[in-house]
Amino acid sequence: MLHIRFSTAAAVLAGAATIVLAGACGSEGGAAIVSYRSHSVQLGPLAGATGQLGVPSPANVDHPPAVQGPPGPAGPAGPAGPAGPAGPAGPPGATGAQGPAGTTGPAGATGPAGPQGPAGPIGVIGGDGATGPAGPQGPAGLSATGINGAPVRIVAGPTTPGATNWQAYNGGQGLYVDIDTSAAGFQTTPAYIVTVSGNANNWNLMGGSSPYFATATGFRVYIRNADWSYLSVSGANSNQWIVNWAAYGN
Repeated sequence: MLHIRFSTAAAVLAGAATIVLAGACGSEGGAAIVSYRSHSVQLGPLAGATGQLGVPSPANVDHPPAVQGPPGPAGPAGPAGPAGPAGPAGPPGATGAQGPAGTTGPAGATGPAGPQGPAGPIGVIGGDGATGPAGPQGPAGLSATGINGAPVRIVAGPTTPGATNWQAYNGGQGLYVDIDTSAAGFQTTPAYIVTVSGNANNWNLMGGSSPYFATATGFRVYIRNADWSYLSVSGANSNQWIVNWAAYGN
C-alpha cells in the first residue's frame, strides 16, 4: 500500500474553514484506494480575541475505499508473429512393404552365337542304306568264244551281303530271290552260272546253283534247307547269304 501524507495549513481568513488533517492514497491487489480525514472549524476575526475552537463537524468521517469495476472486454487479437525456424528432422520412417512385381518386359534381341562347343561322342553306326540305282554299263568283257567258235561276252556280279532281296516261299520252307542282269546288256539269254555263299549255315542249303526263269535281263534262285527246316529272310541276311553269278553270251 502506498501512503501520501498531508499537513495542516494556517488560515488567515475569518470565518468558516475546513482543515484537512491527513490523507492517504495507494493501491492494493491492483485496486486504487483513496482515504482522507477532514475537520471543519470556525475562525474568528483577526482583530478579535482568540476564539474558542468549534465543535468538530459531523462530516468529519472516513470514506470507504473505492471498489474495482468489472474487467473491460478483450481487445482484438494482434497480428500473427513470423514463423519460427524449422525444427530438426525427425528419425527416418520404417521401410514400406514391397510392391507387387511388375509385368514381364518384352524379350530382348538374340545375342550373337557363342563359340562352337567340343565335338560330341561318336554315334552308333547306322545300318546299310537302300541299294542305289544300277550304274552305267561297264566295258566289254574279255574276248571269249563259245563252243561253236563264235565270240561271246562274259559278265559276272554278286548281290549285296546283308541286303539281298530274299522272299519267303511256301510258308518259310524256302526262300527265293530275283537277280537283275540287265546292266550286262545281253541281247539274248546267256548261260548263267550261280552259287550261294555266306558266313554261316550255307553248307546245308540246296538249290543255290539252279537258276530259274532265265532271260537276257535276269533269273530267279530258290533255296531251302536239306532237312526242310524253317528259313527266314532276316536269318538269311544275318548269315550274309548272297547270290554270285556269271553269265556268257551275246
